[in-house]
Amino acid sequence: MSEERIHKLGRRMGQLRGAMVFLIVFSQTAALAALAVVVVSIYDRGTTSRHILENVDTSTRILVDCTTPGHPCYEAGKARTGDTIAQINRIIVLVAYCTKQPGNNSVDSIERCVAVGLR
Repeated sequence: MSEERIHKLGRRMGQLRGAMVFLIVFSQTAALAALAVVVVSIYDRGTTSRHILENVDTSTRILVDCTTPGHPCYEAGKARTGDTIAQINRIIVLVAYCTKQPGNNSVDSIERCVAVGLR
């Protein structure tokens, strides 16, 4: 082989080596970028899952509080329901009383009598 041919072959090998180094560096950079995307995606999903679990936990605590006798929410709801039923019963008694009073022979007069009784 001639010296010139050897020189060309050496230059060609240098170019191929440079191209190989470039491809290796490029592929490793691309792999690292893909890995970073995967890590960020997993982190985001974990953060989202943590928020969902916190919301579920809060909802569960509220449900337990409002459906378990002795818990504050349950007792408050029971009291409100009891107050409402007591008011309905009071109105029923007043309507019965007002319908038996002389002169209360129309819906308007009975309503006025009940309104007076509720004051």
